[in-house]
Amino acid sequence: MLKKIEALFFSGRWRRDEQAWRAWQEIEPAIPTRLPEPWSEIDPPEVMRMAGRVIRIYQHARRGSKTLVDFGPVVGTQDTWWEDARPPIGHWVLVHAHLWLPPGTHSERQVLWVDHWESWASGDVPTRARRHQRRMEKEAARQGIAGVGGVQSPILDAGHAGVHDLPQPASAATRSVEPLFRTTGIAVDAEMEQVLSTAGEIAAGMGARTYGPAEADGGRLLVIWPVVGEPTFASVTARPMRERGAWVGVSVQSLRIEALDLVDELAEMLRSQLGALGSGASPPERVLDYDRGETRRLESEIQNLLEEMSADPAAWEYLSRAIYEREVLFQYLTKLGA
Repeated sequence: MLKKIEALFFSGRWRRDEQAWRAWQEIEPAIPTRLPEPWSEIDPPEVMRMAGRVIRIYQHARRGSKTLVDFGPVVGTQDTWWEDARPPIGHWVLVHAHLWLPPGTHSERQVLWVDHWESWASGDVPTRARRHQRRMEKEAARQGIAGVGGVQSPILDAGHAGVHDLPQPASAATRSVEPLFRTTGIAVDAEMEQVLSTAGEIAAGMGARTYGPAEADGGRLLVIWPVVGEPTFASVTARPMRERGAWVGVSVQSLRIEALDLVDELAEMLRSQLGALGSGASPPERVLDYDRGETRRLESEIQNLLEEMSADPAAWEYLSRAIYEREVLFQYLTKLGA
């Protein structure tokens, strides 16, 4: 009975911990113990599969990002170049990279050139993975099993057979789904914090919950979840305008086309409460060099997760968090929709 009560109260956290444990099985072996071999006149550069944690993006270039990534205790923090991409700060990334040596590097020091960005996971993955490992070891001891290989996850053992094996991070295969979404933008006479505070109040009035806000490339992001049972979400972003006010982006993704009207409703409520700037106001300069293939993939993954929500309402909390993480990455990649 005690085990069933624990499962009732902690199943959401157990699911997230199990997801993190699975992700860490991919990430930990890829933490490097050496740098790739440098380029020679005879051989091409060695491309290594490497895992590290994004520390800071210190410059957005026209065609990529100059980023510091901590690749663990042996290799340490390295300067990296991400062509046509902006990795999420604080997250673990799994990449394929080669060593780029001066002369010709952007810092005139050695740089790791990221050839391929395989996947990513949230920064708390190691902590959650260790917690899940301890949980499985305790279960193994209880069952008298040597090791944890034959132990069923406490989630499943408690009767929750419908565990979702979500991407470990975003590299798992997904079905080909055409995303259903709508976006709009408005200029308001308010600061970013006021925009997100007002959006949160609007969400509360809808009986909705929120995730965030999160920092994203100089702006702020808030994800609003309408009433549980309706697999639709809206994201609200805010970026400062050059002189005054903020440019607010509102987007909605759903399984029902009629639910996309929420974009106009949210934009109108924000405009009426914050005050709109004149018709001549325009968004900050658009940045076109981002990976559209990657953003389309994220949109499709979100659509798939919305379908899973519809099929399994019990997993709402777990799946909504997974969608939020993808939306944060989407906004990083597109510079808040720019």
